[in-house]
Amino acid sequence: MTTRPEGCTTCGDRAVAATVVAVEGVQALVSVHGRLEQVAVELIPDVAPGDLILCHASVALACLDHGA
Repeated sequence: MTTRPEGCTTCGDRAVAATVVAVEGVQALVSVHGRLEQVAVELIPDVAPGDLILCHASVALACLDHGA
């Protein structure tokens, strides 16, 4: 089997950076290239508006930078 290091092994998609706009419970509204999307944020404690997060398949995987 050949892996593709530039994308997800399972689906071939890439994770993308997104800015958190709002958080409600375990869901966040994020901005990705000017488009708003909902993502699950259970894996990131204390996520807040302004944070830059890494997302894949509508799931936030990590916080890249905490906002102001």
